Amino acid sequence: MLFFKSLAAVSALAFGASHVVAAPLSGTATEVARADASSVPQILAAVTTQLTPLVAELQSITASNATVAVVGPIMDSIKGVLTPAITEVQALSGSSLSTILASVDGTVQVTATELAQILSNLLHLVFNALASVSTLVSSLGLGSLGTLLSEVINLVVALLKAVLALVAEILDDVLAALSPLLADLSSILSGLGVTGLLTGLGLTL
Repeated sequence: MLFFKSLAAVSALAFGASHVVAAPLSGTATEVARADASSVPQILAAVTTQLTPLVAELQSITASNATVAVVGPIMDSIKGVLTPAITEVQALSGSSLSTILASVDGTVQVTATELAQILSNLLHLVFNALASVSTLVSSLGLGSLGTLLSEVINLVVALLKAVLALVAEILDDVLAALSPLLADLSSILSGLGVTGLLTGLGLTL
């Protein structure tokens, strides 16, 4: 418990890495992968696609490879996906809601409920992966990895905040639809010290 409480103070949880490490995505590769993304659903779809193999790395962590040397490249790759995504979302400020919420194929505007589902899928992907290694990392006493995980958590929250800032017209509907979708993550979010950050954005957890 003390381990988790100490990390919650910085919104983080110590964590290890997989026996097979994904090579960090270069800035160029990330930019190319999202070159055509011009709406929130398109950006988040690309982010989810890029994070999925990295999350698989996290979920295959074992006691034998949970080291900073192995975690570092994975964390760098994850940050390399999230950081430009935040910038891309923020760049949509001032656009019409129909542009901001254009579907992945660009044919329709997604609803508040659909946006909430997209966000929920991304949050489940990331936070379930972190939770899958939390007990292992805690038992190994790898508190030094907390800073790495804190950076990832803060970027995920920043991405969510950036998205919510764009949809003021339907914000209440998005929050009302998203909150219950995260109910099954409540214990995980609490353990990672994220609950306060998310409730601060208006979510009910």
